[in-house]
Amino acid sequence: MVTLADTTFRYKSHQLGFIYDRMVKVRSEMLEMERLFGLKHELTVAKSQELDLIINEYMKHSIS
Repeated sequence: MVTLADTTFRYKSHQLGFIYDRMVKVRSEMLEMERLFGLKHELTVAKSQELDLIINEYMKHSIS
């Protein structure tokens, strides 16, 4: 028998996996921008800020 807790856990695991995949992708993009443009370039900084938001989202969902 599948309980609500089981369903919630699976949903949360799937959601965390999706966020983690986005985090890895954006981090890779940021590192490539840093390599091409430098650490202080506006595109690199913007990608770093995007990564920060995704990390915060991941942490929020992993704690709740």
